[in-house]
Amino acid sequence: MITYQDIKAKQQLATECTQACLNKVCYMAKKLIDICQVTQIVFW
Repeated sequence: MITYQDIKAKQQLATECTQACLNKVCYMAKKLIDICQVTQIVFW
């Protein structure tokens, strides 16, 4: 049986995973061109 807690936990995990992915992309982009700060302004 899936509870509301299970759904929230999965959403939290997905959010953290997405955040980690964005950070990685941002880091790699920064190595090529310094657009990380621009990206952060757009995302936040």
